[in-house]
Amino acid sequence: MGVVNHLLFIEPRRHYLLWGSCVMAEIVERMRKPEYVVRQLRGEEAMPEPINSAIAEIDPMLVYGVGHGSETVFTVECITRYMSVCDENTRRMSGRAVHLNSCKTAFSLGPDLINKGALTYFGSRGLFWLYIGSPPCSDRASRAVFLAEYAVEESLLAGKTTGEARADQLRRYDNEIEYWTTGEGRTHPHAAGIVRILTIDKDVSTMLGRDDVRVCTPPVIDLWLLIVMTVGMAPLIVVGGVISSEEFRKGWR
Repeated sequence: MGVVNHLLFIEPRRHYLLWGSCVMAEIVERMRKPEYVVRQLRGEEAMPEPINSAIAEIDPMLVYGVGHGSETVFTVECITRYMSVCDENTRRMSGRAVHLNSCKTAFSLGPDLINKGALTYFGSRGLFWLYIGSPPCSDRASRAVFLAEYAVEESLLAGKTTGEARADQLRRYDNEIEYWTTGEGRTHPHAAGIVRILTIDKDVSTMLGRDDVRVCTPPVIDLWLLIVMTVGMAPLIVVGGVISSEEFRKGWR
């Protein structure tokens, strides 16, 4: 079983993978917390030996990877085979949530991971398409499909369950489709193509396994802040500064 708050991100760059990796790097940077143990393997680090070493060292509860693949194989940097049905590396996913942003792995590899003990698998049962009409992470068009697909990680790092993350992912796909269909993105010269890509990728997106897994601890709600907000005193805290719990009790005697 992986350790909660321990997270591994496999981020190769070549062969058009930088388009996804750079978006995930932005999400990790925005969502990381001091209590998270995060390992990011970028570019040439995203190879089998460093991946297995990182798994052994931090025992991650979440393993994310972007790569090329097929029904039975997931590859990493330079299309290097990392994992295939029935090999030893599939067993390394046992006790973890796994997201393989890759073509077709939901056919055989994803089910094999679940059979070998992975708690939850996210991936695609068909070809995963992306827009490369602008440089990686240069605009919303280059990010669009990954903003939707990686809503999984954004939700999981916020402390949500795998089932909640899946619902957020599908909702984000719908939001992106709406943005490029009737929203501000509709005037983009390639809007129709981006909508087509989003629609295909949503249709082939897949979740297998448990929907109740948390890879990160949910945020703790401050009791006194909750009380203050409940009784409608939030403006006093904003304007007057933070009130200590002792002062708060005195005020209500």
